[in-house]
Amino acid sequence: MLARPQTSSFFVQIGAEREWIAIDIQGVIEVCADKSEESIEIGQLSFLDNEVSLKIENNILTGKIENLVKPFLVIEKNKTNNERSEKENQNDEKLSKFISEYDIVGVIRRKINFFTRPSFY
Repeated sequence: MLARPQTSSFFVQIGAEREWIAIDIQGVIEVCADKSEESIEIGQLSFLDNEVSLKIENNILTGKIENLVKPFLVIEKNKTNNERSEKENQNDEKLSKFISEYDIVGVIRRKINFFTRPSFY
């Protein structure tokens, strides 16, 4: 099943390795307002060699796995306490409010490109 994950990580297992993969859909997926955004089941994703199908209710999309020309980094913003000395904080009090740290949590090297409009099954 393809669902919005409880955590910030989303992996697709293709072959022996787990990897991040982008999904390119031509259109919009709308979700009912009464659904919780933390646990939304979108559909069922199926792989057969290089071809992929995504079943959403009574619609099916078909696509292929493609390599990206340039990889994307997946980053996550950290909530930090700014472990700086008091002297540095006094000197840069305004600047210290804007300091953020980010972790690289993955690299996207491939994408699933759904190039057709949905058909009924």
